Amino acid sequence: MTQLSQDEAKSLASVFGEPDRHKTILLLCFQKPRSQFEVLNMMKKLPKAYEVPRATLYRKVDELYKSRFLELVSEREWARGNIGGTVRYYRLSFKGLIATYIFTYILSVASRIPTTVEEKLETNQLAKRARAQESAPSWNFVISFLKWHRDRGISLRHAKIDMAYFGLTLALSLLDHPKDVSEQDLHELYDELRRYGFVPPLELKDAQKILRSAKKSLREFERVFLATLLGEPKNQLIASANEERNKS
Repeated sequence: MTQLSQDEAKSLASVFGEPDRHKTILLLCFQKPRSQFEVLNMMKKLPKAYEVPRATLYRKVDELYKSRFLELVSEREWARGNIGGTVRYYRLSFKGLIATYIFTYILSVASRIPTTVEEKLETNQLAKRARAQESAPSWNFVISFLKWHRDRGISLRHAKIDMAYFGLTLALSLLDHPKDVSEQDLHELYDELRRYGFVPPLELKDAQKILRSAKKSLREFERVFLATLLGEPKNQLIASANEERNKS
């Protein structure tokens, strides 16, 4: 695992907005699909310093959903006499998963997470890795992804992040240090994504092929990627790529 100071970790996390303890605790609660009511009951078992107050919990969960840190899994209607309503179940989105990594790291570095919190929110794995600076699957990829956005002043506070976007921007961020990407790193990243139920858009062998091609011609890869986004005509794209090769 790449060792970060607390200030550096906070700087990287700032692409998602100001990190705070309550946001981190709520994200950890939604590692599995849960309703707001279930999360509210979980709060009662946590130390006061980590408990999200009932008065703000529903509002904060709604904010996390609207900011795309959470995704809606299912809904069900309930009725008791003349009273009724809708119960919604949320879980971490792909964006929420990335944010949870860096937010939990900050929380772990700032202070040792109490055992009761680790057990109730199932943070023991993440907290242990953060405190011991152990090697964690996909950690370096997350750091590269966050650095790329922070260094360019790109805010992800309200952005939707799916695996296609993550993969494209991660590829660009790794172009600065292509030798840092090993086959083992990619295997660990894919295993970690699947563990949380996310299916990568590319097979591992295809991702490896793309990265190997990128290493051969960094300037051309970035130019083609940007030109494609800008809608440059195909024939002009090919001619420009050939011209770039002749210069090399």
